[in-house]
Amino acid sequence: MSEPAQIFLLSPANLGGRRGAMLLDPSSQFPLARELRSAQGAELGELFSFVSSLYFRGKLAYAHAFGRASVGQEAAYVISAGGGLCRPEDRFSLERLGDMSRGALLLRAVRDRDELAYVPVEARRQRRP
Repeated sequence: MSEPAQIFLLSPANLGGRRGAMLLDPSSQFPLARELRSAQGAELGELFSFVSSLYFRGKLAYAHAFGRASVGQEAAYVISAGGGLCRPEDRFSLERLGDMSRGALLLRAVRDRDELAYVPVEARRQRRP
């Protein structure tokens, strides 16, 4: 019998601080800021690791070390506002990162334990009578 999956849902880093401002500053020339502004964007895990320094990096390292995923799943996902569950390796452009910071998200469990899904708050409000 195989061990059950253990998936980590990581809360996002706050882009509103000093390091977030450095990253988002159009005049910033360090490699990660330039990568974020490029057409391919930068990995979300790298962006959040920079913004929150050791805190997010530690959560991500823990998830990679102790997470166990089923085939087709990841051991770690980052909860994003408006963008659902993102892999830390997903690439984000400056525009996509901005969209994420403006959205809202309601995470819900689905009957099939191997599936994770999200419902944007706007859609949830529209379904109410």
